[in-house]
Amino acid sequence: MRNANDESYRKAALQSKLMARGAGQKEVDARRNQLANLYNLFATRAAALPDVSYKPQNIDNSQQLDAAAKGGLTAGTLATQTAGMKGGTLDYVQPNMGYGNAVAGAGSALASAFRAAGARSAYDGGVGGFSGSGSGSGGSSNYYRQGENLG
Repeated sequence: MRNANDESYRKAALQSKLMARGAGQKEVDARRNQLANLYNLFATRAAALPDVSYKPQNIDNSQQLDAAAKGGLTAGTLATQTAGMKGGTLDYVQPNMGYGNAVAGAGSALASAFRAAGARSAYDGGVGGFSGSGSGSGGSSNYYRQGENLG
């Protein structure tokens, strides 16, 4: 049994030696190829001339500069004048209190009428409750709700 184990270890060691020879060379080749590609990248970019004119020209645009300076001065003067002016004002409109009070009163009366109609229909349906705001109509026998007699 020991001979079988020794034989398997010997085969594994031989196989790893054979595989290691090619693997190390592949890693070195891959690293060299990366460096060669990087070198070629910089070499091709360095060989190309940039789109720059190496012949400087005299640009005489003093007229444009003078016009721009005068325009800037005018704009600054106008901005200073604008900052010193009085702001806009709105015309005062007197509120129409009569119309507002009329609408509010009509709304209040309508709400009171609807409230009274709702209370009266609940009373007429046999549930009980008040029949409006102090009108005094209706009996006092159904003052409490059904099943709620306290007395």
